[in-house]
Amino acid sequence: MFRALSLLFICAVVAACSATPDVDAAFGAEPADGPYPELMPLGDILAKADAMPRDDGAEATNPTP
Repeated sequence: MFRALSLLFICAVVAACSATPDVDAAFGAEPADGPYPELMPLGDILAKADAMPRDDGAEATNPTP
C-alpha cells in the first residue's frame, strides 16, 4: 500500500513538472518580485542610509562617570 501511494505521489510530481514549463509555478512559488512587493529595494534603503546625517560618536567614546 505504501509503495503504491509513493508511486502515485512521484507520478503526480512528474506530471506537474512536465505539464508546467515553470517548475516553481507548479508548486506555488512566490512571484518574481517576491512575497512582499511593497517593500523598498535594498539599494534604495542603502542610499537613504548614506544620505542620513551621521553622529560623530563623541558621547559613546567619552562617557561621563
